[in-house]
Amino acid sequence: MTKRSKISLLTWSGVAAVALLAPAIASAQAAEADRGVGVRDRVKPEYEPLGIRAGAFTIRPEISVNAEYNDNVFASDVAEEADTIFRIVPSVSIDSNWSRNALGLRAKLVDWRYVDFDGEDRTDWSVDGNGRLDIGSRSSLRASAGYENTFESRQDAAAPLSPEPSEYTSVYGGVGFTHEFNRLQIMGDIMVRNYDFEDYVTILGGAVDQDYRDYDRIDYTARADYALPKGGVVFIEGGYNTREYDQETAFAGVGGPLDQNSSGYRALVGTRLNLTNLLSGEVAVGYLNQEYDDDRLSNASGLAVRADLQWFISGITTIGFGGSRDVQESQIFFNPVPGGAVGGGAIVSSVYGRVDHELLRNVVLSGDVAYRDYDYQSFDRKDERIEAGVGVDYLMNRTFKFGVGYRYDDRKSAGAAAGDDFTANRLIFSVTARL
Repeated sequence: MTKRSKISLLTWSGVAAVALLAPAIASAQAAEADRGVGVRDRVKPEYEPLGIRAGAFTIRPEISVNAEYNDNVFASDVAEEADTIFRIVPSVSIDSNWSRNALGLRAKLVDWRYVDFDGEDRTDWSVDGNGRLDIGSRSSLRASAGYENTFESRQDAAAPLSPEPSEYTSVYGGVGFTHEFNRLQIMGDIMVRNYDFEDYVTILGGAVDQDYRDYDRIDYTARADYALPKGGVVFIEGGYNTREYDQETAFAGVGGPLDQNSSGYRALVGTRLNLTNLLSGEVAVGYLNQEYDDDRLSNASGLAVRADLQWFISGITTIGFGGSRDVQESQIFFNPVPGGAVGGGAIVSSVYGRVDHELLRNVVLSGDVAYRDYDYQSFDRKDERIEAGVGVDYLMNRTFKFGVGYRYDDRKSAGAAAGDDFTANRLIFSVTARL
């Protein structure tokens, strides 16, 4: 090979290398400009759907089609069955474009179709809206409301062992306000939610009335944020809730029907971080207490925690991590002998981690893992749950988005009222069209 030929070969090799690396270099440069914003939160104008302008509003329709293989659709270690599931998910959002005040509406439908176990077929749907009214430059009022008709997942600990999924509806609404006094900002919210479960489900060939699960919940929250002179925010937050059941529960123990009503509070102190290009989010600790009207149900109290942080490790990689500790309704019916128990609260402790990496401007790799501990207070049961997954999203253009992912779910349950242990593996493919 002549010297000129070698030079020509090296020249074209360099051009090819630059051509191959150019998208990655451009992605890294663009991401560095957005550093301080999470990989999944940053706006990518060249891949964002434009929506449909309708006067002062923008309409954004979307439809996703998912295909999933699940090797344990009933979430059981004794009745493991695999199936392929197809989901069609149309949705639409309408948002105002006003410079002051705001109004948004959303509607979504999820249609599930199982290839082999069509008894699991179902259709979830929901509608909701929210609005904000700005009062002067320092105050605002907000409101939200919604309706949801859905079905319990087989993986939920409280889901009845029924041949068909258990349906329920949830209606909710809330109001709130915010006001700023120089460095001090105060907020208050009230949220009301009603849960109404399907009247009857079939268990072991018989009809079981689920009215004992219907309840209303009201949450009151107040918070004060103070901006420190040298940066950062500290805050205090207090919350009070009531949980009122529609009826008492039949109970074979001493004392007749069981009253599951309760009230509780939570007090937190914390900080909101915003370290430019490094770390952002909130961390708070405090105390929680949930007291039940019936002495046969144990109260739940102890440490309260809430953390949600993002670490911008580089311009193209974001690590999220955090956790929480709170009280949830158990909704588990366990009464095999006199002296058994039903309902009450479960203290749920959780930690999670997530990483998102922008391989290219339109290709995002992700992985996550979460651990949850359920400590039931009124009967002998403790669950440990691990959820993990990996995936990749590809933005083809403004209209089409493709995804593939793998999910792993594992539950271990122990105690006299232990539920099923299970492990489930799911492989999911999705395509989404947006306007």
